[in-house]
Amino acid sequence: MEFPLRFGIVLLATLFATSTLAAVVSTLIWRLRSATRPADADVDLARPHGQAMRLLVLRALPVLTGLVATVLFTAPAFHLYEPRYVEDMPVALIVLAAGGLMILAGTILRMGRILVITRRLRRAWTRSSRPLVHPRSPVPAFVVESPFPIVALLGVAKPLLFMARQVVDTCSAAQLSAIVDHECAHLRRWDNLTRLLLDASFDPLAWTSTGRELRAAWMEAAEQAADDGASDHIALAEGLVRVAKLAPGHEPRIAAASALLEGQEIERRVRRLIAVRHECIAERRRPVLPRAALAALVMLVFAAVMSDAGLRWTHDLIELAVTGLR
Repeated sequence: MEFPLRFGIVLLATLFATSTLAAVVSTLIWRLRSATRPADADVDLARPHGQAMRLLVLRALPVLTGLVATVLFTAPAFHLYEPRYVEDMPVALIVLAAGGLMILAGTILRMGRILVITRRLRRAWTRSSRPLVHPRSPVPAFVVESPFPIVALLGVAKPLLFMARQVVDTCSAAQLSAIVDHECAHLRRWDNLTRLLLDASFDPLAWTSTGRELRAAWMEAAEQAADDGASDHIALAEGLVRVAKLAPGHEPRIAAASALLEGQEIERRVRRLIAVRHECIAERRRPVLPRAALAALVMLVFAAVMSDAGLRWTHDLIELAVTGLR
């Protein structure tokens, strides 16, 4: 095989192998965590933001590991130190490369499908809506005619806030303000972009029940973190109950959107909002020093690996893997 083809095969094989290994690690961590955590335990009342971030890292670990190993290590090492002569590649490596190609193709197709659905939904809702002026909304808001009590922040680049007419007519001014605060918290946290990336990722973890469980757990933590963005927790709890009573059934899943209700159990959220309000739980802040030390350690490791010796070591590891697969 010529060098360009060998280069592509090695990159795709690295993507599949490292992401699969990371998926196994994520699964083990999640299973251990689930085994030691009570089934009815609530998300940390004071720090759902940190909980959502930890779940996101655990779910995104295969994607991040695959990209870092492929782009930052394998690609430069193979390009710099691999001879340009013709060489046959082992069948096992080609099979691994096919898995990497499946990950890339699946991710691109899923991303395109989600974006198309979101664009069509945005056009349909915009055509059947009227503007809604609300002082707390930093994005354009609209009232839409819908049998389901929609409350959703739709889109990533230029999000729009949509509310069903019955929600606007039923909820009080304080409840509407709290609901808008909730959606604005999703906007500040870039939750729509996170959801888009999680739903589009076609990594090995996405093929398992663990991937679905991690996404559901992140959704719960993200919703509770957004609940904390409301200025009046009791008004938001009342608004959640009112909107839920208007729902004829589970809301259909909306792509690239943060919805107030999405077929989720709201009892835990309402109980938590009341607890946070009455117990006045203070937010616990993590010290800055450990984060700075961790960042410095990561930079030092990265600099060491990306040095000439580190890239040569990476290429030697690639050669060892290729030889072992023959």
